[in-house]
Amino acid sequence: NKIILLLIRYLNGFKNIIQHIKEKGWFDRLFDYSWDEPTVAEYTKVKERTDLIKAADPAIPRQITLRFTPELEGYVTRWTPQINDILAHTTQIARGVSYPDSAVYETRKMLGEQVWWYQACGNVGCYIEGKEYTQGWPNFAIEYSSMTNRIFQWMTYKYRMQGELYFTVDYAYGRYGAMNGVKVELAESLLYFGGNGDGTLYYPGRPAEIGGATHIPLESIRLKLIREGYEDYEYLRAARLASGSDTLIDAKVNSLITNTFTWKDDPTLLYQLRQELAEIAAGTSTITRDAPKGVTVQ
Repeated sequence: NKIILLLIRYLNGFKNIIQHIKEKGWFDRLFDYSWDEPTVAEYTKVKERTDLIKAADPAIPRQITLRFTPELEGYVTRWTPQINDILAHTTQIARGVSYPDSAVYETRKMLGEQVWWYQACGNVGCYIEGKEYTQGWPNFAIEYSSMTNRIFQWMTYKYRMQGELYFTVDYAYGRYGAMNGVKVELAESLLYFGGNGDGTLYYPGRPAEIGGATHIPLESIRLKLIREGYEDYEYLRAARLASGSDTLIDAKVNSLITNTFTWKDDPTLLYQLRQELAEIAAGTSTITRDAPKGVTVQ
């Protein structure tokens, strides 16, 4: 009985919060981050959590960071697999590793669910020396090429993902060096989870160092490159709408990207494609375009 009363109290609290958000006009941005990377042993708790959110308001997306799992079908409405879990890497195939056919995510979309994806330390090696498996994945770490920081959004377009998730942008603030209790100046070490800069995309802008009277966040070059990637994505969307052709725009993306871990680290090619996309979007391209077909862009 105590458990039932507690659940009712939580449910009423959720409903009050949801009503306030609706009154403010923010409901279209609301979602429940129901569970982060659940293990099989935690599936029962995931179901309990998502059932509670569904009872509060079934329209709220229920998001978990996990590839599609039949056991959670009907509970999750926003699947968010890690980029590493879409296609098996060549080194994994040799060991017999496989993942659900990526077509399953198109099925989920047709059922009214959403599909996002995310990056984590597996892209560079979680506290381990990166070897063959960790080569090629996009990432937001420091010591990689600018294309490595920027290519993720092109992949988001290629695989028709509906959103991207990243766990934080200021992890190193208030943290400790090697997790050994010794305070380390933020600018001296950003090594966490095996990747320099993982989870920290801003640097401290201190008045003593940059002038002014207030502390402000200073964006990293990586964050600027990520922004460029989002602009690239908008170029892709605009060109797709203007041309009415998935085939034309997909061919351009595919000339840059083979799969989630194989792509051309060639800024010259990227900017050439971006120019072509701009011309298509502006209607100045000499490329023969298909007749508009009512393209739907996510």
